[in-house]
Amino acid sequence: IRDRAWHSSSISSAASSLQEHGFCVLRDVAPEREVLAWGRAAIRDLEEAVEIVKERDGIDLLHPRRTTEYLNYREMAMREDLRVDLRDGPRIALRRDSRGANGGDFLRGHEGINAILREVMNPRDDVRKYHKGNFGRWNFNGRDPASAPPDAPKAGRVGFVISLPGCADQAVHADTPHLWEHLDGLPPHYINSFVLATTSAPKMGCTAFVAGSHKLSLCRQFTADEDKRAMYRNLVRPKLTPRDVLLFDCRILHFGLANNSEQWRPMMYVNWTQGWFTDPKNWDDEKILFRDGAK
Repeated sequence: IRDRAWHSSSISSAASSLQEHGFCVLRDVAPEREVLAWGRAAIRDLEEAVEIVKERDGIDLLHPRRTTEYLNYREMAMREDLRVDLRDGPRIALRRDSRGANGGDFLRGHEGINAILREVMNPRDDVRKYHKGNFGRWNFNGRDPASAPPDAPKAGRVGFVISLPGCADQAVHADTPHLWEHLDGLPPHYINSFVLATTSAPKMGCTAFVAGSHKLSLCRQFTADEDKRAMYRNLVRPKLTPRDVLLFDCRILHFGLANNSEQWRPMMYVNWTQGWFTDPKNWDDEKILFRDGAK
């Protein structure tokens, strides 16, 4: 699928995979040259951040110790040894601002991706037509309940999870809880996208997913199994190129794989959420990392 406007059958196929398995991979969607340019910008910003936190705060990100106490900043969160979440920096900002609309529009503005997200996050039953009873829509943009579905979910800014050489497998986790627990398989409120922003190398790794674990019933089964055999049988490790976009329901069990290569691994991301949802991540908006722009 190479066109920005996709056939409805392609959109439905991707949406069904995301609903059933908790993730899907869209092949040959992203412009490789632009993705790699974003990745280089993120790596240069992190290289500068490494120097800043070592000089200013005495933290050596490249050689962590057991006694290291990590700090979080407005632009960067230290998730664990040798893995950081970088959401801003001088070069990232330059690329974003030069492209308008927060940059990354090959993701954020992609018509096909947004159509998939609308179908998964705001599904409709066109047989029973329950949506016609959603009369409260008149209070938001004056929309008739029988009109077109809601707009695409809210897109966040481009960010990067960067895994440094020697980082270990993450613990299995989910990025967000279920908001309601009385029914299984309710629509997601939070979907993330990953794009590998570097040319892959042997032993670099990516991310592993426990297929189906975004559903309460299956997650209960997988996590209750003491020897974890059921979980491992459902483990999937998608192999990505810089042209691929991976979408996943943030309720799914997953973990970043170890980076046993000699290269830094920048994973570009954009989050999509329902308009009313805010992700309370561990950022410190009062502690600024880059004060004087790029060096």
